[in-house]
Amino acid sequence: MDENVDADSDACAKKFFFSSTFFFQLIQDMYVFLRDFYDYTVGFVCVISVTVGCILIGIRVSIAARARAKMMSKPGGQKSGKEQSQVASRTTITMLTVCILFLFTQGLSFVMEQSVPVSPTWNYYIVHVQVPYTLYAINSSSNFIIYVILNKNFRDTYINLMKCRKEPRNTNNALRE
Repeated sequence: MDENVDADSDACAKKFFFSSTFFFQLIQDMYVFLRDFYDYTVGFVCVISVTVGCILIGIRVSIAARARAKMMSKPGGQKSGKEQSQVASRTTITMLTVCILFLFTQGLSFVMEQSVPVSPTWNYYIVHVQVPYTLYAINSSSNFIIYVILNKNFRDTYINLMKCRKEPRNTNNALRE
């Protein structure tokens, strides 16, 4: 009889522990903490880091552009139009474009995730899951497109790799003679 009572009390204790509102609340609080920690670490910290990096890059580029313009200036301070256009670096433009697109997609995703309260509804799912995943996919795939559009060497290499035409055959092959 004691074995039966011990088994019942053990089952009752397990049932209480796993079904109690205390345990459920503990798990829910832990989930909310981990979700918020992840959102702020991945969202806020990354956005701030890239923003600071873009500002520092912008300052550094403007200093380098001024120094380059000073070195390239003709005696008397006149610069040709071609020399002035060379001051703007394509690499810098590409890098800043990638940074700005990252800030837009990550920042928008972070704001959307933080602005909608937690609730088990379809709208919550759309805002917290589908829209951020779409923005992450745009961010992930956009670097390639930016490089193809803004970098002539990258674009030419890509076009040469994707050509589908046959190369002309050399009929005057020295090995055939």
